[in-house]
Amino acid sequence: MNSPPSSASDERFEELWTDYLEGELDEPGLAELRTLLGEDNGRLRQATELHQTHRMLGFLADEDRVGSEEFIRATMRKLPADSETFISRVVRTQQQHAPAAPQPRKTAWRSFGVAALGAAAALVLMVLFLWRETPGSDAPSVAASPVRITRLARAQFFGELNPQVDSAAQRGKDYILTEGLAELKFPSGATAILEAPAVFRVLGDELLAMDAGQCSVHAPPGAEGFRLETPASTVVDRGTRFSVRVNETSETEVQVIEGIADVYPVAGANAPARATQEVRLTEQQALRVLGHDTGVTTAAKFDGRSYRAELPDRVVSFTANTGADGDAESLTSVTVQREGKEARYPVEALIPSDVVWFKPSPGTKSPGHLIGPATLPTDRRTLFSSSSLISGAINPGGSREPLTSDPLLNDASKAGTPGMAVRFRQPVRNGPGPDVVFFEIQVVSLPPEGDAFHCSPLHFREGLRSQTFRKYDINLLSPEALRIVRPHLYTGSPVSSVDDLLSGKFDGRTFKMTYRVVAVGIDLSDLGYAAGEMVEGLFFQDAEDDDLRVDPVFIAGLP
Repeated sequence: MNSPPSSASDERFEELWTDYLEGELDEPGLAELRTLLGEDNGRLRQATELHQTHRMLGFLADEDRVGSEEFIRATMRKLPADSETFISRVVRTQQQHAPAAPQPRKTAWRSFGVAALGAAAALVLMVLFLWRETPGSDAPSVAASPVRITRLARAQFFGELNPQVDSAAQRGKDYILTEGLAELKFPSGATAILEAPAVFRVLGDELLAMDAGQCSVHAPPGAEGFRLETPASTVVDRGTRFSVRVNETSETEVQVIEGIADVYPVAGANAPARATQEVRLTEQQALRVLGHDTGVTTAAKFDGRSYRAELPDRVVSFTANTGADGDAESLTSVTVQREGKEARYPVEALIPSDVVWFKPSPGTKSPGHLIGPATLPTDRRTLFSSSSLISGAINPGGSREPLTSDPLLNDASKAGTPGMAVRFRQPVRNGPGPDVVFFEIQVVSLPPEGDAFHCSPLHFREGLRSQTFRKYDINLLSPEALRIVRPHLYTGSPVSSVDDLLSGKFDGRTFKMTYRVVAVGIDLSDLGYAAGEMVEGLFFQDAEDDDLRVDPVFIAGLP
């Protein structure tokens, strides 16, 4: 741990640097941080130690730095000179005093973006984002439009936070959708669902441009004339449902599900003589435009599966009571899309769960396994079953591979299965869409997707299986991920069971971190349960895909 600040200036530097680590430092704050750093070379070491403290506590991703150096250099070349000097010095010092980088390991890239980068690169991106959003930056000129971004599903946009649901799309802005789906609604009533990876722009009240990606369009009566432009064609709707896919070479494929659409290939000056001027497509017809400026088309095989009528079922949003500082503290309701329809469930209608088994992974280091309010309740079981978003049993054990047989929960020896088991107060019925909601606490400086985990049946039989969750319906980039009151982390007695959590002697403390809550819905059908089947409990394990552990704070069944 670092030594306490020796002066008011040191204290201010620590405050600014912590805000920087969490990505919440504005332009004046960055300028002040640079000034304080320049006044005392010792503060560079102080910044390094603070960064290492965050990482040691599990509040920063300690991912491999292998392969990230070229990205860091490329990113810093885009920054103003002063910022480049500032960031490079901090990153260089952090690398000099960090432990040796581990050997490369085979891990799946979670997304195209910050999550796939090392911690130092993520810090650079945070500052780059702040500069892009400040006056005087080189960001392109955009203007609000009547086109609305109506819904998002597990969406991530490169270089920015997700837009608010039902907010105005910016006319002329390049949106780079790297994960998930986004739905746009135009003034005429036309809707477009875009699937990642996609690059698109709103160019008019009834005009959408897509450079790459997949898009499904529904133009109801009155929306005729809606246009979708690609590098190789313009598709004009005549009252229809159609899908368009554009690949990396600008080849465009149009599938008409119902109604009529006219396709106008883009033919350049050197287009061949066989270039097509216009093609009218009717129901269950498909066309391929071979590339940019060629104007050449060919018939394509019709595939109705290319069209997406709606976004997937998921956790859409949630509400919470707030503490004295205005941050969320306890859940009050959750809105879930099930079978294509959104429904809001007050917390009183949810089916609570009780933690009946808890075991960390052997040999793993953890900053603690219990979070809660400033004072622990007399009956600590309430920490695991209440509607609080700041209490729970965190950092359970895990396994790289999910379970394929029953977890051992009543073994008196040390052979019990690492992880956490919950039983619902009443059985949860497997209905359409999500049946269980899972909330996790996250620090904003961590990868935005949330911590991966396995969910398994308590008792396996033929047809039942585990499911691994690597993406959350609401992640740190979602405006719906509410900022919460800082919980107290309790440490002290060793923890190897639920009894240890209930009776151990612990001391609580808070850290100057910004926390948000992420959420995902669990469909019991994905675990192999039959429609209408009743489920009494589930088993959760960290996926052990990195050095971080999942931190559940609320698990409940839907009525």
